Amino acid sequence: MFLYLSISAVTLLAPITIGAQLSIPFAILISSLFLKESISLKKWIFIFSSFLGIILIAFDPNVLKEISGALLVFAMAFFYGLSQVFSRYIKDLDVKFTNSFMGFVGFLVLIIFSQIFEGNIVEQIKKVEIGGWLAVMYAGMIISILGHMMMFYLYKFYPVGMVMPFYSLFPVFGLILTFFVFGEVPSFITIFGGIIVITSIYLLQKTR
Repeated sequence: MFLYLSISAVTLLAPITIGAQLSIPFAILISSLFLKESISLKKWIFIFSSFLGIILIAFDPNVLKEISGALLVFAMAFFYGLSQVFSRYIKDLDVKFTNSFMGFVGFLVLIIFSQIFEGNIVEQIKKVEIGGWLAVMYAGMIISILGHMMMFYLYKFYPVGMVMPFYSLFPVFGLILTFFVFGEVPSFITIFGGIIVITSIYLLQKTR
């Protein structure tokens, strides 16, 4: 929910794509707190540098104009990281059941929120165009069903700190797609901060 709210609040997608990567250091920090997974000094350095890169991106004048979107994506990153950590607590459950239950609960919560903040759900659904339905189908079938099921399956065998860093591939594909689809060229500050974030998260995966 926070991710889509952040997208609706901004005109530039590149900072949102990079900011979402905070879910990885958030997940590692939370896993240390709840799952007692150890964090070495090197990991602490890379976690700090990843946040430093995000702070640098936040000083981009274009991002400062849309700070609400940045704050929303930070909230999304925290809750996504939290969800990945708690997935380790239910690793013995079948991934199909986990994903189905998560989708059902999410559906109920969003229906309630939609009724409260947007009103008349039926009318809102009627206003959705073909492109919107295709986006919903892609998000539901490819991202949620296929992507999350594979993620939950990996948590059965590997710790959070080993799985989450592969999520760092997300901004690479995201930035490429925003360039080709929307013609969006990131600013120098965003590129430099993004390099710091992506490099830090990649090295987190390499560090034991």
